[in-house]
Amino acid sequence: MGQLIGPNDQIVVVHVDEDGQHGLMAATFDVGGDGDVPDVSYGVWPGYRWSDNYHDNDIPTGDSIGEGKSNTWAIISEFGDPDQPGVGMYAAWLCHNLSVQTNDGELDDWFLPSNGELDLVFEWAREEFQAPDRKGFYWTSSQAAEPEGAKYINFYDGLKGSNLKTNRCLVRCVHEF
Repeated sequence: MGQLIGPNDQIVVVHVDEDGQHGLMAATFDVGGDGDVPDVSYGVWPGYRWSDNYHDNDIPTGDSIGEGKSNTWAIISEFGDPDQPGVGMYAAWLCHNLSVQTNDGELDDWFLPSNGELDLVFEWAREEFQAPDRKGFYWTSSQAAEPEGAKYINFYDGLKGSNLKTNRCLVRCVHEF
């Protein structure tokens, strides 16, 4: 684990299953940068929304390692293409459309990590840098107990919480192998 992959070390292995053949990789960068917030000095968080929908869509999602991909598909099935009227860009769509160049070609099929999967990314960052590589709130693909909320992990200290889906958090995508 911790092996960096690709040009500019854009991917890191954060988990390997017992069989040693399968696991989870993470992007070492924030997808979409700080989002479409032109000036964060006015108290607006950087990043993207979990959902640009102001309704309390109850989307069944899981928290465990291995559930992020199905969570991402459930979110995309609910909200669809961000170019549709009234949708807008959102975190799961960013990951779904990510493509990263590796030494062996393009790597796609990324997804927004579940709570358990993003925790692995945070643990890697904490071990690698003796502190988080980025301080901020990162979305998971896991819905909170209240349907208007979704879970995040604060990369400053590892604390977990929930936020309104229409608020902004940063986005770090993962990929299964």
